[in-house]
Formats: sequence, structure tokens, C-alpha cells
Amino acid sequence: MINKAFQKYLRNTSGNIATTFALLAFPMVVLVGGGIDVQRVSQSKVKLQSAVEASTLAAASFKNRGKSTKKFVREYILANLSDSSYLTDIKVDILKEEIAFNKREITVETEAVIKSSFLQLLGRDSSKITASSTAIEARGSLEYTMVLDISSSMRGAKLSSLKDAAKEFVDLVLDDQLAVTTSVNLIPFGGSVNLGTLYDSHVADISDSIVDPSKAEYSKRADIPNYKYRFTDGEKCVELQKGDYDLDLIPAKSRAQIPHFWKYAYFNPWCPKSTSAAVWNSNNATVLKARVDEMTLSDGTAMNHGALWGAKSLSPSYRGKLGGDFPDRPVNFDDNSAKKVIIIMSDGAITGQNRPLDYKGYNVHTNQFYGSKSPLPGERTRGRGNNKNQQLVLKNGNNSDSPLSDTAVGNFKKTCEDLKSKGVNIYTVGFKIAKDSKQEALLEYCASNPANYYLVESLDISEAFKSIVASVNQLRVSG
Repeated sequence: MINKAFQKYLRNTSGNIATTFALLAFPMVVLVGGGIDVQRVSQSKVKLQSAVEASTLAAASFKNRGKSTKKFVREYILANLSDSSYLTDIKVDILKEEIAFNKREITVETEAVIKSSFLQLLGRDSSKITASSTAIEARGSLEYTMVLDISSSMRGAKLSSLKDAAKEFVDLVLDDQLAVTTSVNLIPFGGSVNLGTLYDSHVADISDSIVDPSKAEYSKRADIPNYKYRFTDGEKCVELQKGDYDLDLIPAKSRAQIPHFWKYAYFNPWCPKSTSAAVWNSNNATVLKARVDEMTLSDGTAMNHGALWGAKSLSPSYRGKLGGDFPDRPVNFDDNSAKKVIIIMSDGAITGQNRPLDYKGYNVHTNQFYGSKSPLPGERTRGRGNNKNQQLVLKNGNNSDSPLSDTAVGNFKKTCEDLKSKGVNIYTVGFKIAKDSKQEALLEYCASNPANYYLVESLDISEAFKSIVASVNQLRVSG
């Protein structure tokens, strides 16, 4: 029935039908074409939103630091809309831009105009679309401390391998993406630690000190740390007192200077030279690697001193005291956005703390004889030399000593326990030491867990450092 009616309609050639088609043509064009315009607006809005979101994410990335955010976002959006010629009058506004050392938050709002192809027949020449997006990239701070053994036993290929590995480590942890939130403390140790820029705030003023004491004045033995001595030929090492082995700030200008002397090896001073001074709180890879290159050997193996200054470098009691590149560090131990990591590397057993009876004595500087240097009459020319001018200030102790013992081993263990109690990630590296030795047991004791101890039996210490970086990165993602 309907089919017959439709056929009749088609056969009708009267003018009324033509008029009907003419009347229907305009609304049909507007309806179909308007649908195309509406679809284009919808698709354009999706495309603009996608471009804005991508640009905001890119702008919030730490890789974008140092660039003009608005210019960067606009160029990024235009590049992503290069095939959308029907979009005009694109406006970009940055509604929020929060830039901090460990957080970047960007809010972008964008407006664009789409010219109408068919709806302009109804007086609508264009449509306006908007898109907005907020992106946040936040990174917790990462504080590294490297405590590195530069004792005389590290001579030759061992020191060269350590330098190569340490520089590679610096490059890994301070790459372009990580440097903005990562700080590194570099603490070489031999018989003591050269404090570098921290020295002046810890050593007693000359006006409050006994300067260049006589032999009689400087033979106090175990009481030496409690006296305020200064030496005109000394480097920047200070005496540590028993009460210093905690995470608190050492009172300002309260400690004696360690004199310049050798005990075991000629030309290797007990206090490391200025070329081996500590570098504090830095994210400058160039500065850190330059110091690593400069490191020279030092007598003794004061791992207890190295570990303690490493602990101080991560303690919030030293916030604002370290100088360097992060005035707000070290952060609190309970800051969940922060990771604190200490790496303690050694190749030998802890030595006790020795001092000369007379720091001016010739045999203080020539305990062993090398080259053309001749001994004074009565001094031996072989073996360990003349130790009569030496006095013991602190015993080295042994592995059975508890963290409460007043020995070098006891002090070292106490520092490790203090760091563990604060959740610091402790990694230890035994570099070419005997497996199952007392030294290995001590390093294993200090590590946060058994997996954090590395025994390096070859010269390839860089593999241990790479593994530590990979382990820390996993903590950073999951923590």
C-alpha cells in the first residue's frame, strides 16, 4: 500500500512537488552540513584537550626546567595541532605554575575558535572551544653520602679503579633528570676526615686554643681530644670526642685540630690533604668528579670517622650547616618523600687513633724511609720505623666490641645502629678484602640488610656501585 503511494508521488510532475523540494533543500543542507560542523567541533575539542594535556605533562617534567613555561606550552600545542588548519585564534593561559626543587605543578587553560562551514548560514560563523589540564611531577629528595677509603693500602690500581667507579656513580645519580632533587656528600677518609668547608665551624678559634704546643703540652695521651690545640702546619681535620658519636650537631668551634704527621707510610699524611677534603651537599657533578680525580692517599683507616661524618651529613641537625646546593637539607629522617642513602667502602681493618708525642719530631714525618731520605742517628731504616714518638689516643678494638664500647670498632657500630634506627639505607662495600674475614663481618654488620653488602674481589668496583644505584632507584619508585 505504502509502495503504491510512493510510486504515485514520484509520477506526479506538478509544480507543487518542485516547490516542496525547494522548500526542503535549505533545511536539509543546514541539517546535514550543521551535523558536519558539530562533529568537527566535537573532534576538535578532543584533539585540543589531548594536545593541552600532553603539553602540560611535558611542561611539568623536570626536563623542562629553565624554559619559559607559556612559550613552551604554546609551541607544544601548535605542533600537535599542525594538521588542524580550521582552528584559529588559539590562546594559552598558565593558571598555575608552582616550581620547587622537588615538585613542578602546571595548570594550563586553552581557548580556540573553529570556523563554521554550514552553520554560518544560520548566522553562526564560528564556535569557541576550551580545554584545560593540570599536571604534577613530584619527586622526593634523594640524599647520597659516599664514604670512601683512601688509606695507604688503596695505592696503585685500587685507587685508580675507585676513582673511575666513583665518577661513574656521580654521573648515574646526577643525570639530567635526577640532579635537581639529588644531593651527594663525598667523604674520603684515611687516618681521619678532612672537613673542607665544615672545618672552620668546628675547630676552636686560635684565640681560644693552644697553638703549636710543646712536647710536654701535647703528651696528654687519651685526653688529647678534650684540649683545644691548633697547628700552623696542619690540615683541616678535627679531634672527635666520645660524645660526638651520635646524630647531633657538634658544638660550634669546640674541637681541637689534628696535627700534620705520618705514622705508617712516608708521604701519606694522617689527615688527608686538601685535595681529598670532603664535598658537602652538592649536585654539581663537575665539582664532585674533580675532587675524586684529586684524591690522594692518607695513612690509617678511620672508618669510624668516615661513617660518623657520613651520618652527620644526613642528619637534620646539620640542616643549613653543610653549605652546598640545597640549603634546606638534610631533610627530616621521617620525611616520607625523602630517601637517605649512605655507602661505606673500605679495603682494610679499622685502625686506632694515634698522635705524635712531639709533632715537630723528625721521625713523625719519616716513620718509614723511602728514596734518598736518610734517617736520623739511631733510627731504623727498615720495617715500621721508630714508633717511640707515637701515642695511642683511641684503641681500634675488635669485632666483639659492642656499640657502647669506647673503641674505634664500637664507635663505628654505634653510628651504624643510629643510622639504621632512622631508616637510612646503608650499603657497604668490601674492596678486595678476605672473604669471611673480621673486616667483612664488620661491613656486613653495618649494612641495612645482607643484600646491601657487596664483596668486590676484583678491581671492578664499578659493578657494585651500579648495583647500588639500581637498588636505590627501585626504592625510589616503590617507597
